[in-house]
Amino acid sequence: MRMPCKIKRLSQTIIITTLASLLLVSPLAHSKKRPVLNFNKLDISASQKLSGKILYINETNTDVDLLIQNKSSLSYYPQFITKGKDSAVQLIEIPANVQSFNKGKLATNDKEVLFYFTGSEVLAYDFVTKESILILRVDSLFKHQENFDAVFGEFINDINEDGLTDIVTYSFTHTNLYIQQESGEFKHFDFDLPPKVEQERDGVLFRPHKYYHVDVNNDDRKDITFRIKDQLVVFTQNSERNFNKTPVKINLNSGLAVNESDDPKDKKLSVEINTIEDINNDGIIDLITKESKRDGLISSTSQLKIRYGYLENNITAFNAKHDGEAEFKGEGMIEFKDINGDGFKDYYTLSVELGFGTILDAMSGKIEMDMRFYPSNKNGEFDQEPAYENEIDIAINSGGDGGVNDIDDFNGDGLKDLLLRTDDDEFKIFSGSAKSLFLSRGVKYKNDMPDNVRTEVKDFNGDDKADILFLYSTYFDDDEEKEVGKNHIKLWLSKIQ
Repeated sequence: MRMPCKIKRLSQTIIITTLASLLLVSPLAHSKKRPVLNFNKLDISASQKLSGKILYINETNTDVDLLIQNKSSLSYYPQFITKGKDSAVQLIEIPANVQSFNKGKLATNDKEVLFYFTGSEVLAYDFVTKESILILRVDSLFKHQENFDAVFGEFINDINEDGLTDIVTYSFTHTNLYIQQESGEFKHFDFDLPPKVEQERDGVLFRPHKYYHVDVNNDDRKDITFRIKDQLVVFTQNSERNFNKTPVKINLNSGLAVNESDDPKDKKLSVEINTIEDINNDGIIDLITKESKRDGLISSTSQLKIRYGYLENNITAFNAKHDGEAEFKGEGMIEFKDINGDGFKDYYTLSVELGFGTILDAMSGKIEMDMRFYPSNKNGEFDQEPAYENEIDIAINSGGDGGVNDIDDFNGDGLKDLLLRTDDDEFKIFSGSAKSLFLSRGVKYKNDMPDNVRTEVKDFNGDDKADILFLYSTYFDDDEEKEVGKNHIKLWLSKIQ
């Protein structure tokens, strides 16, 4: 029996109305639409290669000066964000006797300056006057160094956190600290801490001890801390922003002394500090070490050992037995960062399982590495299985980042997003997710992404959204047997549509 035409139309109307009503009451109809991320793009030609260290000078909420090294010279772009293509580049030749450089603040200058270290002197280059002046003569074991290329150096820091740059140098017998005063003069502290001495085939190598800038005595002032064998040797900061010359010693109980053992059974085991920082958000530094044990010709197994710091007589201490373990597969990088925004640091790894297959891949110029993310909980424990993982190709000896990857909040929603290079003409951004760290599907963006591209991710214009700086340099192409590409900078400023 055929339905009358009017009844048929009425049935269709009821069905459509019912579906519309269901859609209106559905959670999907009221779910918050994810913002669409796009970019304002700027392309600027460069007069030389952009292959060296990048420094950000005179940073404000909305602007920054850009300084990029190329061997013995520096390209300086003042007010790079607001002026863009109109930012007239200045080429600065690094003096021939300079061993390292860095940026910092002098009491006598309103703007930041460029610091040079020659091995026996510290000089300051003023970007406005374009002149270098002698700041300080220092005692340093590097004054005997003859063959070198100028590199970025960590010889300066605001050690006492007064906003002025201080200087750290090393002699054959002492570690020297020069604290800048409000007058612009420097107060000298010499600590009885000589460098490490290592026997080499052709002589003796003097290597300064790495220092950590952390608060160990719970007074909200950062101290200058050195790791000597399995101890921290700490010169604490006092209320006058000076440093006590009698050190405090803290046992790490981490097994680092095994690296200097002559016992044959210890030769297969190595222990190294991964980081010393507060990872559980209690205001006290924690210690994370990586223990690696060789289990073959080129392979090894590794574990992260976590010791949470606690206060004993108002000095940081660590338990003899580690408080937790975390997985680390293969060889590569480990970084701690609060990815899910809960105030506790998670960790992620970029690693490769070593084997003959990896060696063959490396000979082709690329290796495939695994990126894995492990969240922590409020008890300071880490998930044993990764909450998110992905595979990325890393180019070797390309002069660039190898494989472009970064983690930051690009859309301003408060969650960290993941940027990955996925091809030589595109990258993807995987938006952050409260449940799974990142969404499984990323948004594709077209851009030239050769192996030698370098990227910097940061909020350049102060809008609480991460932006992307791409740096391109010419490179030698083995197939064409000549330099190819061009030197230029791309700036992508995030915007929401």
